[in-house]
Amino acid sequence: MGIYNHSRTQKKKKLVKYGQRWNTRMVVAHQQKEKIDSLLKRAGHALGSNGYIKFYQQAVGKVIKKMSPKQMEQAVGTAKEWNNSHPPAEIQAK
Repeated sequence: MGIYNHSRTQKKKKLVKYGQRWNTRMVVAHQQKEKIDSLLKRAGHALGSNGYIKFYQQAVGKVIKKMSPKQMEQAVGTAKEWNNSHPPAEIQAK
C-alpha cells in the first residue's frame, strides 16, 4: 500500500570534498619542520612531550616571523598551488 509515498522528498546534499585547504602556516610547518623541531629541542621540549605539543604553534610563529618577505611569498604561492592541484606525494603520504 502507499501509506508513506506522499511525503516530501529530501534535498540532495552536496558531495563532501575530501582533503584539506592549505594555508601559508601549514606550508611553512611542513617545509621548515627541522627548524621548528630544533627550536623546540633547544627550549627543552622533546619530540612528543606535552611541552612540545603545547609550544609547537608558538615555534611555528617564531619561524614565520624570521622568514624573509621573499620566502613568505614563496610559501603563499606554494599554498595556492597545493590548493589548486595537490601537494607532492611525500607530503600526501604523511
